[in-house]
Amino acid sequence: MARVVREKHERGCLGVGFLALFWLFNAYMLYAVVSGAANISQIEVNSDAARAGAAVGTTIGFGILLVIWALGAVILGLLSFFTRGPKVLIEENDAPRGTRNPKPRATPPQLVADKGWFIEVVGEANYQDALERAWRNSTHQHNDRPLVLVTLWPEASNPHDPNAVRVDHRHEPIGYLPRNSALAYRKALGSKPASCSGIIVGGGEDEEGVELMLGIYLNALWPPRFQAK
Repeated sequence: MARVVREKHERGCLGVGFLALFWLFNAYMLYAVVSGAANISQIEVNSDAARAGAAVGTTIGFGILLVIWALGAVILGLLSFFTRGPKVLIEENDAPRGTRNPKPRATPPQLVADKGWFIEVVGEANYQDALERAWRNSTHQHNDRPLVLVTLWPEASNPHDPNAVRVDHRHEPIGYLPRNSALAYRKALGSKPASCSGIIVGGGEDEEGVELMLGIYLNALWPPRFQAK
């Protein structure tokens, strides 16, 4: 079964609230228009003047209702858009249509994202081939830089640092968290693995033709915490 990486926005409580208000408002306004039209159709008039008055009143009433609907939808739509949260990458199984009960991947839960990719991964000089493969396999970009979904694995058996946290891409090591970041990770999440978005930087050549190494930065609030289920 193929793995697919998709982008989505991670909404906070405020963003979820505005989105719910947006849909509830539009549903209510649609109900108001439909029910108003049904009530007007049942009004009986006995003269031309009454009909003319009813037509004018109906036009004004519906005009006001549509203006309120449009203004409310625009305002709530903008609030929903600007509170949609940062983009995160989600790795999923691309199950064939009609497949029953596909076996889920044991993907670690995702961390709450920050507003950018600020956590530098160290030791990447030892994993340049793996980073190149991650670059080639990337299907999403940010400012022309490849985005990848990475997993963080506490490595208690590491001979250099029992608090080490390894960074993998598709089960292949690409570096480690810095010592201070790894210590904060272990204090917050213990030995639990996690996943988050990473952006690959570097590469290419400098002015003298020297090949530049690849690096990667992670997008997660620190100290880390898991996204709410």
